[in-house]
Amino acid sequence: MVIAQEKPTIATVTKTFVTLEEYRAIAETAEERYEYCNGEMIVMSGGTVTHSAITINILVYLGFLLRDTDFRYSTRLMNNPITIMSQIPAFLNE
Repeated sequence: MVIAQEKPTIATVTKTFVTLEEYRAIAETAEERYEYCNGEMIVMSGGTVTHSAITINILVYLGFLLRDTDFRYSTRLMNNPITIMSQIPAFLNE
């Protein structure tokens, strides 16, 4: 007795790459928040109470470490950030 003769279908993921201009146009009217990373639009999850607490703890600690230096940190809520992938960390000095 033959139960199935066809091979099962395997799902494939197709990545669609967009230009920065296309990303900005889509993100401007989208209900979801997106991150732009190397030409790919990635849906961002919403914030959580835990994430907020971790962020606050890190910022307080950074402020403590940087208090007697010329270095500063800055935060802002970004609706649709653009991520630049780099293997070299960047530090800013005013």
